[in-house]
Amino acid sequence: MNCKQLLCLMATIMLLSACKKGVVKENSIPEPQPQLPETPWAITIGNDCVLQELETDVHGNVYVVGRGHGVNDMDPSPGVYNVTAIGDYSLFVAKYNRGRQLVFARELKFPVSDIAFDNDGNMFIVGSFGGKFNFDTGAGIKELTSYGSQDGFLAKYAPNGKLLFVRQIGTVNSDHASAVKVDSKGDVYIKGNMGGDSALDPGRNILKTDHSGDYIAKFSKNGILLLTPNVFYDYSSGPTLHVDDNDYFYLSGRVFLPGYIDDQCGILKYSPDGKIVSVMDLGSDPDHGVGSIIIDNSNNLWAGYRSNSEGCSIVKFDGNGKLIFDIDLQGENSAGIVASYKDNDIYMTGVSYGGGVDLKTPDGSYAKLENPPTSESNYRFFAKLNSKGQATKYCEIKIYDYRFAQKGDNLYLAGGVPDKKDIDVIAGREATPAAEGKGIYLVRIVPE
Repeated sequence: MNCKQLLCLMATIMLLSACKKGVVKENSIPEPQPQLPETPWAITIGNDCVLQELETDVHGNVYVVGRGHGVNDMDPSPGVYNVTAIGDYSLFVAKYNRGRQLVFARELKFPVSDIAFDNDGNMFIVGSFGGKFNFDTGAGIKELTSYGSQDGFLAKYAPNGKLLFVRQIGTVNSDHASAVKVDSKGDVYIKGNMGGDSALDPGRNILKTDHSGDYIAKFSKNGILLLTPNVFYDYSSGPTLHVDDNDYFYLSGRVFLPGYIDDQCGILKYSPDGKIVSVMDLGSDPDHGVGSIIIDNSNNLWAGYRSNSEGCSIVKFDGNGKLIFDIDLQGENSAGIVASYKDNDIYMTGVSYGGGVDLKTPDGSYAKLENPPTSESNYRFFAKLNSKGQATKYCEIKIYDYRFAQKGDNLYLAGGVPDKKDIDVIAGREATPAAEGKGIYLVRIVPE
């Protein structure tokens, strides 16, 4: 099989123009246009920017967070909507609907480690700051001062950019907030690391912990601290955070849980009220982390994890935490699960570092994906797996530093523009990169 076999799944229509027409006033949004048909598409964003985060919502809107230099045009249509960086580089967020039309784009004037959106379009940001920092993006002032060299924060903004609340997580040491997820009710989960044994008063709705190391905290949609469950993780590995459609949340990484897992790589499933529901032992070296978690429509858990010092495996558990299978991909590689659809087919991505990847196919044979002899970089691949973990489609991804985002039937891929022209970027379609090869490709993938 080759990339052309994925044309139905990942056809890309490049909407690039050598010159812009009908230039509109800078930083004004064009009039909304009718939604386009439910088809795959691809656009290029900016001309001197790199991708940092990618998120989507149940309505099919997609949010691109990037770091730009100079002036970048966020509008893929013939119009122009520029975002200008302050200083050498600055962050921005741009929202596009499922018809590839720009909804808004604005600069982010604060540090961002992770970003999430609820179904109303509210934006949640976590990160770290030092000294004094004003989190109000408008004319007001909401200034916080860190208690140590670095404090973590959680901030919520309305779709128009208005600050709704900000919460500080800090000790006299260095503290961080590194990931954020939002559940179906709009409640928000964050994870990070505490550098000390004391914290601020929880009566001020600010996280308190009596130990140093990793933490997880759940806040209401109004910023009220609801719970801080035990994480049973070593701070050096850092857990992966996931929230499913039923508001259960999952932590994966290096686990210390007496009676269940003792210093091994594993996954913990928590109920919405913070109680451990199931423990999944991956049985691998504790330093080998879990790259991603996906819950399919039958409530099975899929994950990609590093099973040895060089290679990765794809694992599947049922809703009660019972192992269904564990598939070794062989070779020197990394892999992660990125999406699940109604038929419980799974989409995965990964990288081969030279030793290739073995994907088992439905006929019992193995498809060997390996770097071409003339390859100048690692081999990045995308594959579709059936419910048995067998590969039914696969191809190379010629986009670097990419990310996927999925919610429901909405699946997006974004990443760096290859620094070459007339190259098969993905799914066998030719595309021309932006000027100097420094833009961001955004691709909508529609399942067969």
